[in-house]
Amino acid sequence: MTESEQPRTPRPLPPYPSSVAPAPASGTSPYGPPPQGPPVAPYPPGRAAPARPWGPPEPPKHPSAGTALTLGILSVAGVFCFIGPVLGPVAWWLGHQVVTEIDRSPGRYSGRSAAEAGRTLGIIGTVLLALGGLFVVLVAGVAATGY
Repeated sequence: MTESEQPRTPRPLPPYPSSVAPAPASGTSPYGPPPQGPPVAPYPPGRAAPARPWGPPEPPKHPSAGTALTLGILSVAGVFCFIGPVLGPVAWWLGHQVVTEIDRSPGRYSGRSAAEAGRTLGIIGTVLLALGGLFVVLVAGVAATGY
């Protein structure tokens, strides 16, 4: 074997310099004991932590916001029965009234998004009502002419 083919043995590492402190004994911390705060009382059984522990409480939902949303959903979902599309203009009007009232007094009511959705669905229901009425008029016209 030549000198370049012989296996190299690792050299031992030099000792730590004297400026490095030795590791603390097992179970002790070099930073001292952890800080102790006041004991925290657990929440009563069946109760969760508050959803918003900071800031002011959320204002109550407008009483008619859910009604506008429900009427809007019924106006679109009930498109094939007579009562469904008739609810579209009512949902549109009620949703507009609720959104206007929420915008007029900020911080008094929440539920703007539900009222907006009810208003939008009311618009869609009203368009479906108009298209259905146009279809009925066209069918009646065709039937009257005898085509």
